[in-house]
Amino acid sequence: MLSGPQPLNQIEAAAENQVQRAFQSVDGVGSVGLSGGPTREIWVEAHPVRLQAYGLGIDTLQHALQTNHLSQPAGSLVEARQ
Repeated sequence: MLSGPQPLNQIEAAAENQVQRAFQSVDGVGSVGLSGGPTREIWVEAHPVRLQAYGLGIDTLQHALQTNHLSQPAGSLVEARQ
């Protein structure tokens, strides 16, 4: 178990980058798993009228999200006109 005054994402990064790798490097260890950390969640709000203006349907959006479930830059975030 890891804990500390740091934000959870920093503790999880330390667990992945230091602790997990240290255990994986021990002879005879087959695999090491982490559990209990924060999970990342992204919500997508679809606007059917806007999709239709681009000639797209909700099914197209759903398919694109399912087939491109990757961690990579894919657009921009607009919040409060910024």
